[in-house]
Amino acid sequence: MGKKYHICLLTSCIIPNTKTGPISEFTKEERLTKLTKNVNYLLESFLFKELYIIDPFINNKEKIKMFYSHLLDHGLKKSKKLKFLIFDPNKKTKLEIKNKGKGYSELEMIIEGTKKIKKEHKDILIHKISGRYKILNINL
Repeated sequence: MGKKYHICLLTSCIIPNTKTGPISEFTKEERLTKLTKNVNYLLESFLFKELYIIDPFINNKEKIKMFYSHLLDHGLKKSKKLKFLIFDPNKKTKLEIKNKGKGYSELEMIIEGTKKIKKEHKDILIHKISGRYKILNINL
């Protein structure tokens, strides 16, 4: 068995896709600022071979460009390690997300993101990390 690589799956939600349950009052701009700071921090880490972002806003290839542009506008440092995943659930899943709330949406993003990452990589450890909150001891 070969060396295992560490991959970061960062879940984000710059525009909440549900109104069910408690939703923080952060604006889109505040969410983008926090996300950008966290991504820059994680990109500096030597732990991750690649960092993937999944967000309900990114539901097609054109939105990847828009999302990336928003992050650059907020100070994102360019890196080949950074990748974006499309999250475009079917109608049934969208209805379940609407009814069950943000926790269910995040679970679906984790499942979808993990499947896509595993198609591209073997011998990996996927670390699910929040988009807004820094893990200060990530390199320990």
